[in-house]
Amino acid sequence: MSVDLTRQRELAQLLAADGAHIPRDGFSKEYLAAMEGFLRTQWQVMPAAIVATFGTLRSTAIPLSLRDRCVASYHLSRVQNAVTKDVVEEFLAVGVDYCLLKGTASRWACYDDPCLRSGFDIDIGLNKRDVTVAREVVERMGFIQSVWRADEKRFVRATSEERKWVEDHHYELGYLIRRQSVRDVSEEDKQSILATLDHTPNPWHLSSEGGLCVYLNVDLHHGLSHDVPLGPVLADSVMKIGLRLPSVAWQLFHLVFKIYWEGVHNYGKGLYQFGDLCRLWGHVSEDEFQTFIGLVEGWNLEAGSFYVLGRLPRTFGIALGDFAENYLCTLGVAKRKELPGRSNDLGDMWPKLWGVRSLC
Repeated sequence: MSVDLTRQRELAQLLAADGAHIPRDGFSKEYLAAMEGFLRTQWQVMPAAIVATFGTLRSTAIPLSLRDRCVASYHLSRVQNAVTKDVVEEFLAVGVDYCLLKGTASRWACYDDPCLRSGFDIDIGLNKRDVTVAREVVERMGFIQSVWRADEKRFVRATSEERKWVEDHHYELGYLIRRQSVRDVSEEDKQSILATLDHTPNPWHLSSEGGLCVYLNVDLHHGLSHDVPLGPVLADSVMKIGLRLPSVAWQLFHLVFKIYWEGVHNYGKGLYQFGDLCRLWGHVSEDEFQTFIGLVEGWNLEAGSFYVLGRLPRTFGIALGDFAENYLCTLGVAKRKELPGRSNDLGDMWPKLWGVRSLC
């Protein structure tokens, strides 16, 4: 995703959804085309950006293909959210402690309507000792560890070798898939979803009988990374709207970590997560930020915090407050004899998030 630098800021502000990107004289065809191309690559927050911009997913000012994608993403989230509640209720019934993670947590913590934040996975964190019991629970609910067959455009049951590789190399039990029939959509929305079936990857598909179906994917995490365990996250988790979520400090830490670490190691990956970060910032108190600082210093994420949080005022116009501004100022100067490699300073992730190298 290579975007003219002069266009970056106004497109990035779509993620913040604060209305700052809306031109007073309306949207030009050029802007709408750029917006459509950008949001196609940031589809996880596309519905939220569209509603913030146009007030509804069905505005006639929205390009039709973008409207269809938004409707499909919205209904994917709606189905996922209902299933998420079913899964965690079953976990609690057998004594499995949990908290939601990643985009699954962000949609409930940061968005007025959790269906406006989409994603492929239902991400749930738990203690490693509970993985076996949790697996048994979701398997009873019809979730089967699977792999995607791109040539067939479907999931198939994973072999024992494939399951072992995932379990040996990841801090999660992933790709627990259930195929679900979806009937409770209006005819208009069904036609929008059908219009998106050619997009890949795509959880929406048709059954052999022609019924509308969706793949649901549960990922069970026993760590935030190979180094960061879930125990402290679970211990500090909080109940909100009947679901257990990480504390604001842990959500902030995880977002900064993912945006930075994925951003510096890839091109064009993870920009949409600024949509979560911009919304989460409104919930960050000075006390939560102090806890966040302790996590940052404990896991050597000072450089990443400097680059990621520094983007909020610089690009999105979000005031950080003195308590955060002062901390970023201290991070702006490397410590004496500090080495970039040892401080996890791989430079600014921002150009790579856009798929470019930049000297600006």
